[in-house]
Amino acid sequence: EIEFKFDACDPYDACASSYSGLASAIFHVLPVGPKIQAFQVVIEDVAHYNFLRVVFDRPTSCPTFVESSEISEVLVLSNSSITLQTAQWEAGCTALRLGVLDPSLLPSYVQSGVTATFLQTGNLRDEAEYSFPVVGLSPALEIVSCASSEVLLPGSLSCQSCPAGHVAGTDALGFDECQPCPLGTAGVN
Repeated sequence: EIEFKFDACDPYDACASSYSGLASAIFHVLPVGPKIQAFQVVIEDVAHYNFLRVVFDRPTSCPTFVESSEISEVLVLSNSSITLQTAQWEAGCTALRLGVLDPSLLPSYVQSGVTATFLQTGNLRDEAEYSFPVVGLSPALEIVSCASSEVLLPGSLSCQSCPAGHVAGTDALGFDECQPCPLGTAGVN
């Protein structure tokens, strides 16, 4: 909040403050919304381009997308021939996975430098919904591919190895996670 003090005077220098003090106005200034850190094509296994992914610098308001048409209210892609079918938030709401109609075309999208533009009308905000909406252009699309011993944890920008005593796996929703090693195994990654 910003408080601004002011006075109102007439042409004869008679001012309201001489009778009632300075007036004040309080402005509620919204913080800047989450920033787009990366726009990625994720390869989950050799030669299979699976989905697009947008990563933000902090948690978002995490809107749900019931119909594929709702995605275009929040973002548009620079290549209008790309058909987005699904949108699913990763745990923590810092990354959004976008399913496309034909994943086999994803390598050509990387080569052509596809970007995503987030629209003010989409009203994607910070987690508490107190910020300005996310607005702007993502970086150009880049490829992310993890080695078999690595995971792309929800909201992370890059692949990482699991700590000792854990192995790469997926949760019930198909998101990467580090799982405890099964009993009786050495736990070496």
